[in-house]
Amino acid sequence: MSYHVSFCMDTGAGRAIEVDSRNYTSNVARMWAIALDLPEVPLFDDAGGPVLVSCYDPDKGIWSRVQATNHGLRLLDGRTAGDVTGLLREAVGRMSAPNRRGAYLKLEPDNGWGDYEGALAFLDWIATTAAAHPATRIRVSS
Repeated sequence: MSYHVSFCMDTGAGRAIEVDSRNYTSNVARMWAIALDLPEVPLFDDAGGPVLVSCYDPDKGIWSRVQATNHGLRLLDGRTAGDVTGLLREAVGRMSAPNRRGAYLKLEPDNGWGDYEGALAFLDWIATTAAAHPATRIRVSS
């Protein structure tokens, strides 16, 4: 599974033109969530009830039901690039800080799909593209 991030320009005729887009593995999503430092948003179903998912708590050794949330890159979906350019540059700064690198390296997936360098490069691409196309709208799908 991967994240597809695209930058779309509204043509004013009910259509959008894609300016740029890329994919990167979702195995490094936790790195982006930490770097972006955005609050999680709870998910609700069409009836207004909480969307529940099963999560394993390794400290307790049990599975439990918790409310699903959107976090990290998914919170950028629908935002105007110019509105989040500063946030994205700060995230790149946090992720590339030499004193934080070790913490991100610990989050590299065991299966080898994705790594710190690739995750940082993808986040930097998002920040650079947002700065270059501030009037576009960011779309994030997974």
